[in-house]
Amino acid sequence: MYFVVQVIHIIFQMMELLVLVRVVLSWFPVSRGNILTDFIYEVTEPVLRPFRRWLAVGPVDFSPFAAMLVLYLVERVVIQVVLTL
Repeated sequence: MYFVVQVIHIIFQMMELLVLVRVVLSWFPVSRGNILTDFIYEVTEPVLRPFRRWLAVGPVDFSPFAAMLVLYLVERVVIQVVLTL
């Protein structure tokens, strides 16, 4: 069971890291033709899009912060469910 919890934790940490990398990438002019950049955008966009509708205020976009918070909460719930099995 510990192995499953660790795998879940690693998956959520990787997603949070990708969101953070995307935030940093948004500060620099990055070409969208780069394979790594395209991968990061394709993986994180489904997570960020729902939050962007309500949390993009002018030039400031709070969706990454909200997405990371929700990812953390979902991770906690999933781990608790797995531990109760």
